[in-house]
Amino acid sequence: MMLLLTGLLGAPSTGNPACPCIDIWASKYALVLNGNAPADDATAGCDMRSSIDGACFSADYGASACAAHDKDTAECSEGSPPDWCSSTWCYVDIRTCDRPTTTSSYFDEVQIMTATTGSGDDSCPESTNLTFSYQTCGGLDAYSASISGSALHLQKYATSRPNGRLRVSFPGDSASSYTLVGLKAYPDGSAKVPINGGIGGTNRSGSVIAFMANLMDQAGVLWQEVPISDDSYAYSTSSSFTACVHEVAIGNTDMCWANFWPTVERMVLTQFTTSMYGDDFFLIVRAGKEDTTLLDTIGQPFEPFSLDLWIAIVAVFGIVGVLAALDNKPEEESAWDFFLRLPFAYFDGVNAYNSGGLEGEKRTSGSWVINIFVGFTVMVLGTGYGAVVTSTLISESATAVSNLDEAIAAGYTFCCNSASVSLLSAAHPQLANLLVPLSLGESLNGVDEGLCNAAILSGDEGRSARLFGEEAHCEGAPDAKVRLPTTVATFPNANPVRPEIAGSISALMMKSLLAGKYEELVTDARLNYTYGECPEADDVSEVEKFALHELGGPLLFMLVVSILSFASTRCGRAMHRRANKVKARRPPVASHRDAPKSDETVPDGSTTVAVATAASTHVVTADLGIKLEVDAAPAWPVSTSSGTELHDQVERLQATLLKRLEEVEKSVLLHRIGRTKVRRSVKRSASGAVNVGHDDGFGADEN
Repeated sequence: MMLLLTGLLGAPSTGNPACPCIDIWASKYALVLNGNAPADDATAGCDMRSSIDGACFSADYGASACAAHDKDTAECSEGSPPDWCSSTWCYVDIRTCDRPTTTSSYFDEVQIMTATTGSGDDSCPESTNLTFSYQTCGGLDAYSASISGSALHLQKYATSRPNGRLRVSFPGDSASSYTLVGLKAYPDGSAKVPINGGIGGTNRSGSVIAFMANLMDQAGVLWQEVPISDDSYAYSTSSSFTACVHEVAIGNTDMCWANFWPTVERMVLTQFTTSMYGDDFFLIVRAGKEDTTLLDTIGQPFEPFSLDLWIAIVAVFGIVGVLAALDNKPEEESAWDFFLRLPFAYFDGVNAYNSGGLEGEKRTSGSWVINIFVGFTVMVLGTGYGAVVTSTLISESATAVSNLDEAIAAGYTFCCNSASVSLLSAAHPQLANLLVPLSLGESLNGVDEGLCNAAILSGDEGRSARLFGEEAHCEGAPDAKVRLPTTVATFPNANPVRPEIAGSISALMMKSLLAGKYEELVTDARLNYTYGECPEADDVSEVEKFALHELGGPLLFMLVVSILSFASTRCGRAMHRRANKVKARRPPVASHRDAPKSDETVPDGSTTVAVATAASTHVVTADLGIKLEVDAAPAWPVSTSSGTELHDQVERLQATLLKRLEEVEKSVLLHRIGRTKVRRSVKRSASGAVNVGHDDGFGADEN
């Protein structure tokens, strides 16, 4: 509120009451300039000189009030001044300030006498370095986070170290074979880095060291290598990287340069810089699939759809078949007959999934609509089925599992770098009891030795196993490995650093990272320190031609169903023939008075065949009271001396029967016509009308 009121009134702010601005020239501070004192011949207004370039500053610079004290400096007078040039700040007394402060790098030798301890001859004045704060003025320290501010701060820190240089330590060679190299030789025994021929006169090189060394050169900071102490190696006997972090924590070195994973154990020891890049971890498994059983082969045609979908298809298509049959049910069909037809209607509906539509006649518009939607549904389902089958055959998995979840469900254990155990367990808690920690570069060998079923490694470590002509894990090898495409986890790579310079180092790193400087160095390092990379086995197998084992499942299933259908048909026909034989043994019903007696014979010794209906046809003319009894099919002796003669005789018999029936119909018709005329004549006589004779061919006697 005080800052707001003073701003509204136009008076300069003196900072937050919890951290007020001070006048460093006041007598109570007994300012000692030391090396920042102006020269004897300095011009007026030159009260202090910068430790950086010797530039002069007046006594009101940073004193007494919040202001943009840097706006008139040489760096802020250029065409595009940095953001911090307009930020307000002031000098503060660290004894009376509870806001963030920063020690001045411009005037690093200035001392402020802040107190006196003791009394008399034992009195001893206390002093502090010149300190400023942006936060007391309501802003952030944009200067310290800037490149120039970070470089200046880092320079001052380095000069305060032994020999005036930043101390840097290196762990062992990295698993990537290019980020940090120099200790391990090539497989042929030649050194990757000549003695004292590495970066900065060391025996080490690689993309990370080159990147950090370039930053130090740009910031004007000198550095030197210091070895990791025995105490740190004793702290971490399994990882030189963790040992180097410990070295930073105990203050024996200022930084470690390499690709470190900031694990929980390491972050407890010290701070880390911003991440240089991310390491993607992958699941690496053996190439090849497990042998499939006959049951698996038969079940392949059903794999594109889940079990519940197959059940739904059978149920829904069957119900639709019943509905269509009900819609087409003839009116004269009894309920019992339709009930007997229901199973066939159900299976006709199920069969529609294969045939693309319902069989049978469509009697109503509703049945046509049902059939249209059945066809559309079959098309959609068939398209999905075909898409799954096609993608499965063309891009078939070349491994027993295709992702981490499947591997865990299959009971796999996983070899990994011992340093990554905590990171992987944090990313996937279900892996906590399934990880087998091994030393650097031994995880894939652990798979071959049966220590685990698969490995979880960073992309760089997995690639390193296929370098320098090593083919044990490459495509075509008996122990070929496949890196599955799904990323298991991603972890940052950073450098452990002393807290005092963590912000400055990170600011310098971020600028170069955004400019793509590290990627350029990675390309160079891979060309310089790696070779002989063998091809990695693919995670999918390309199917150039569909082999028998790929389509054997559908064929085998079709064969089994065909055999069962054939057997069922044969059984049905056998039962039908047996029924006909039983029927043939029954004696024929003799219903014709002209049928030949059993003792009659046909000339020439031919067999007599009786062709007759079960009963005679009775035509009743109710009007005349006359009953005409006509044989529908009299028995006739037929000679069966040959098949052809029998066929001809049957045709003649049929023609004779038709002629006899026509004569009967004609006779009945003539009787009806005559009866009608008789009735007309009787009516006319009764009414007194003249009975006029007519010659119609039918007389009264004839009627």
